Amino acid sequence: MAWRALIESCPDVKVSLNVSNYIDCGLLSPHIPLVSITVRFNGQSKTGDQFSLDNIATLYRHTLEELHIGHYKMEGNLTEEFLAQLESFERLRTFSMSMTIKTKQNIMFLRSFKEIVKNQNNLRDVTIKYHGRRTINSGVLREMDSLKEDLKEFVDRGLVLKFILPTRDE
Repeated sequence: MAWRALIESCPDVKVSLNVSNYIDCGLLSPHIPLVSITVRFNGQSKTGDQFSLDNIATLYRHTLEELHIGHYKMEGNLTEEFLAQLESFERLRTFSMSMTIKTKQNIMFLRSFKEIVKNQNNLRDVTIKYHGRRTINSGVLREMDSLKEDLKEFVDRGLVLKFILPTRDE
């Protein structure tokens, strides 16, 4: 009720949320005018991580403009489910993701991600950061180059596409 009252008195209010780990479904409400969310997962609960992404996609696909996901472990179907949800956001302009290095999943993610960017008309800023102690193999580097080449027309129209690779200190 409090969010509804706030929105009625201040219809232009917009909310940004920064959450670590699991998002309890009681925290999220369709009445919150959420435009930006930063979620950090610890990767210990694949079910909880997916539940959080499901909630965000269900409740905020019409309002969310910025989605930042930190330390997300790409695990099998979670990647495919996540990508399907990412495509549903109507106003998404900024997307960033920090993930651990798991070569096979990263290549699959990059290949699938091309279509998401092509189908997301509002997307203007994409950052994918890899972290971990392992170096990135040549297959992932080739896929990054391929993604940059495939999305060149979008970059020429203003899409900012950044890959951040791990340093020796990580």
